[in-house]
Amino acid sequence: MRAVFGFLILWVLAVQVAAAPPPPQDPVLRIEAGMHTAFIRRIDVSADGKLLITGSEDKTARLWSLPDGELLRSFRLPLDQGEAGKVFAVAITPDGKQVAVAGYDLHEKLSGEGAFIYLFDTASGSLARRIGPLNEGVYDLDFSPDGSRLAAGLYGEHGVRVWMSPFDGAPKKDNDYAAGIYGLAFDSNNHLYVTAQDGLIRHYDEAFAGLARVASHGQREITDVDVSPDGARIAMSYADEPRIDVLDADSLLPLFSVDVKGISSGNLGFAAWSADGQTLYGGGTYFDSTDTFPVFAWNDGGKAKRRQIGQSTGNIFDLAALPDGGVVAAASDPAFMVLDPKGIERGPVTADMREKLG
Repeated sequence: MRAVFGFLILWVLAVQVAAAPPPPQDPVLRIEAGMHTAFIRRIDVSADGKLLITGSEDKTARLWSLPDGELLRSFRLPLDQGEAGKVFAVAITPDGKQVAVAGYDLHEKLSGEGAFIYLFDTASGSLARRIGPLNEGVYDLDFSPDGSRLAAGLYGEHGVRVWMSPFDGAPKKDNDYAAGIYGLAFDSNNHLYVTAQDGLIRHYDEAFAGLARVASHGQREITDVDVSPDGARIAMSYADEPRIDVLDADSLLPLFSVDVKGISSGNLGFAAWSADGQTLYGGGTYFDSTDTFPVFAWNDGGKAKRRQIGQSTGNIFDLAALPDGGVVAAASDPAFMVLDPKGIERGPVTADMREKLG
């Protein structure tokens, strides 16, 4: 009887597997323009500052060499027509050997099981590992400075996940979130800071135990977080106002807000500390009288008056500091720029059709 019952189970599983439709096998043709052709959503830089990874809604993640800005290779998620394949999050290991890429891939569209995170080898371009499936898409990714941890912030109320290297086991998780996660940042001691649309910032220790959870200014929607190199301060920014707050990293109590005098619209939704912690960078959807979107810098650990160090014709979507000084900014043009003190710029190679509605 047990043998018959076991046979029936195997038969049912075989029928279910046979009934599952295979993913489409037809090639999806794409023009290789040598540059992104849609919003650059996220960027990250290797610890030595020689590699830059960018992720875009054009369904590619691209690896660039710095400081020359030359394209090295492109990575793609499983894609289809429509949304499937868009990249929303990227991160690079500190040693530059692997990149993590996530977004809305074809598997999620076909199965409804959730999204995967894809780890690619930067030297060969081959897929090293697929992490998941997760029960929701990923909005942000971050590797710890020693490369031992990978954190993912999910959409909706699904919280945060943290994997230990080699990222093949079950993740640690916290599902106690009322909205999606926008920002993740590790410090040098593997403490993790998480900001979310629910207006709360959370601090976890190296064992992923919660140390503090504090509401933002007015419990407003927080878009980004970054930790100063000495681990003493964090900077966080907002979705609906031009404000960047600096907090004590341990207690999450506010220290000060940066100078935004004269800025009354848009946001400064992304912030990054310089490699020496003496300068804070910021930019977002705020645009000035010239209809350009500035990138600002605040010296003296963020306390000085702001100065403009660059601008884009599209709003700023992400910032990443460089180890030898300066910052890389990603924009919706699409473009990325290396700014302050030395600069390069890679801009759009396609016609700008953003205002040609109808």
